[in-house]
Amino acid sequence: MVVWLVLERGLKMEKKDIIFALKIIIAGFLLGIFAGFLGVNPLGISQAQVIIALKSLFLGLGMLTVILTFYFTRKSHQAYQNYQREEEDEGNEQDYLATYRFLDYGTVAWNVCQISMLSCLFIDLGALGPSAASLLLIVLGIWAGAYCLKITSKVRNYKLSIMATPKEVLEYLDTYDEGEKQAEMEEAYLILFKVNQLLIPGIYVVLVVLSVVLGQVQLVALLVAVVIHLYTNVAQLRKTKRYFK
Repeated sequence: MVVWLVLERGLKMEKKDIIFALKIIIAGFLLGIFAGFLGVNPLGISQAQVIIALKSLFLGLGMLTVILTFYFTRKSHQAYQNYQREEEDEGNEQDYLATYRFLDYGTVAWNVCQISMLSCLFIDLGALGPSAASLLLIVLGIWAGAYCLKITSKVRNYKLSIMATPKEVLEYLDTYDEGEKQAEMEEAYLILFKVNQLLIPGIYVVLVVLSVVLGQVQLVALLVAVVIHLYTNVAQLRKTKRYFK
């Protein structure tokens, strides 16, 4: 019910606003293509400068999330140990909540760390060449991920493999209580809605801006965004086939 109300409010945009937004996206896209064909680069920013800036950004983000992964996962483990020792009281309830709250924080930090690691790796392989900083980030990131996975398995009492399959993830979901499951499902639905309706269209706009700035159409990135956009929509047909036979 909560999800439906949120979606209903989000979808009650004025028709003219939606049409206006679509016009901006289409116009920007066409402008980017036109600028790419003409070789226009109004800001004089080279692709090499953008790559170096992105590498620095992902390195910094990666190191930060490594630290956060260790910090939050350790806090979760400490709260879990306190929860196991204490009797049923208010402090016990607070430790129970802290265990799973910090575990979620640590998991999110680790997921962001993976994105940073892969981004640095791709930039190194494709443009700048191997670097000691990227190697250090990968080593620390793998160490942080192994620690997070170990504590997660202990807290959830379920051994989740590093390369978990969809079936394993569904079994892992069964370790959640009913309240957690409901919260996860609502949040997953809202995330899917935001990705499909806001994030990916926003990526299209960013690609248009990059095309204008760099004077080159970002064709590969556009194809990747389109594939993801198509998948998030078409994949929902599995739910339709499963529950509305």
